[in-house]
Amino acid sequence: RSNFMDYISRHNQALKKFEGVNAGKDAIVFATGPSVAKFEWTPQFTACVKLGLNGIYEHDNIAQSLDYYMFGSGYHIDTAHHNQINQFREENPDAVFLSSTFTAKYGDGRETGLGNITEKAALDLGAIPFEVGYPGHGPGIEWQKDIGNNPFYGATIAQPATQFLLYTGVKKVYLVGCDLGSSYNDQYAVRVWTDAWKKLPPFLLENYPGVEIVSVNPQGLTGVFSDIYT
Repeated sequence: RSNFMDYISRHNQALKKFEGVNAGKDAIVFATGPSVAKFEWTPQFTACVKLGLNGIYEHDNIAQSLDYYMFGSGYHIDTAHHNQINQFREENPDAVFLSSTFTAKYGDGRETGLGNITEKAALDLGAIPFEVGYPGHGPGIEWQKDIGNNPFYGATIAQPATQFLLYTGVKKVYLVGCDLGSSYNDQYAVRVWTDAWKKLPPFLLENYPGVEIVSVNPQGLTGVFSDIYT
């Protein structure tokens, strides 16, 4: 593992321009778990920086308000998803699109493959392709502060999304629809994701003291962060 200590992600250099751009603001990550259906806009949420994930385009009340959209998996496998993302881009030319395109798993920054969007397709969409580590393999095996030089950490894209928002300087992150895959029964994935989320509070204490994570109507993440019910 030591040979990865000096690993620099050449792909994530493109993220450096976002450091601190949302200083002092609150933010929301919109994932696509079942509880997203309960979300309702209030003034506190309307004022937030808004980042949506993957299939959030299916929720019109949320999708058209996004500042950032993060996606990647299934783009070259799921035709409907592919077409929806392309259409979503046309409807939201000003949103920042960020795509999970590269993996740090092998320590060489190769494209993830597995149907994840390629670098060429990402650039054609005007998306910024980024690099993600994987829990337990290669660099990027812990939550990252310096995402401009290091791969993101995370097995589920909501985790890179959270790291990105922290990097932009937000003081609070609301998690909406982060239900830990409760819509399907992959217990191994749920355990990996849950373990990863549980590493976030100590990471925040050390790297982002005073920053708060709040789960909105949580299903899978109850008790990991602050919880609110609307």
